[in-house]
Amino acid sequence: MRFLSERIPVQFSTNKPQTSTLKNIFFRSLLKCGRCKYVRYCSKTCQRGDWRFHKGECGGIARAQPHSPTPLARLVVRCLLVDAEVR
Repeated sequence: MRFLSERIPVQFSTNKPQTSTLKNIFFRSLLKCGRCKYVRYCSKTCQRGDWRFHKGECGGIARAQPHSPTPLARLVVRCLLVDAEVR
């Protein structure tokens, strides 16, 4: 049996403006999803690897703009999507 923790990718997300210069440099260097413009990735490889999970939330995030979901809401949605896939 697979556990959810083995299937959920780690990613960086924030709803708060970046205040520190280091955080700003890091945040800007990440690749942004071309559709929702909200989720960011460290590389194309990570972006492609996450698409299987992100595609379930991407359209909803894009439609909800400019109101971004909270990180907790995104985690709940991802857990539900992974759970449905495992079943």
